[in-house]
Parts: sequence; structure tokens; C-alpha cells
Amino acid sequence: MPQAFDFTEFEIYQFISVLADERPDFYNYAACKQQGFAAYFPERGQSAKIKKAVATCQFCPVQYECFEYAINTQTEDGVWGGSTPKERSQWIQSGVSVEESWLSLQSKE
Repeated sequence: MPQAFDFTEFEIYQFISVLADERPDFYNYAACKQQGFAAYFPERGQSAKIKKAVATCQFCPVQYECFEYAINTQTEDGVWGGSTPKERSQWIQSGVSVEESWLSLQSKE
């Protein structure tokens, strides 16, 4: 059975706040900044919510930076830079580079 993630909106907000402090240019221009954080951390199996988050990422001016951050920090939870947790988990576990992962993500669009 897939692991369910039980993050509160406050915990997600704290995480994003830390990210914003570390990379202000990254988060200040993110398309998700004005949306609810929970939208980018849907529970596994909520494919409609995941698709909606991924669609928003496609128009984000910092999509690559977000994606790169998630791969480099091995973040397997949430939607980052248009990638799903499942995709990143596979790339991270296989040791694929950020560039190869990005090309793989772009080829599916």
C-alpha cells in the first residue's frame, strides 16, 4: 500500500517559507506562490489534483529551478517543476542527472 502523507497546511507553509528564505528569487517568481500549498502536495492517488498542479507548473517562469531543486535535494514528495513524486522517485533512485531527468520530463509534454 502506498504511503499516505499527512502534512498539515502549516507544515507545508513552513517548508515553503524555508525554501523562500534559501532561494528568494526562485520562490518569489513561482506560479504557485499565490495558491494554496496543499495543492502541490496531494495525497497519492489523487491524480486529478496532481495533473492540475503539473499543469500550473508548465506556465511557471521558474519551472526548471524548482525541478532542479527537487532533484538535487532528493525531494520525493509533492509536485515540483512539473514533475510528480513518482517520476522524481524513479529518477532519484536510478541516479539520473538533473539534465537527463529534465529532458525526460520535457519529452512527455
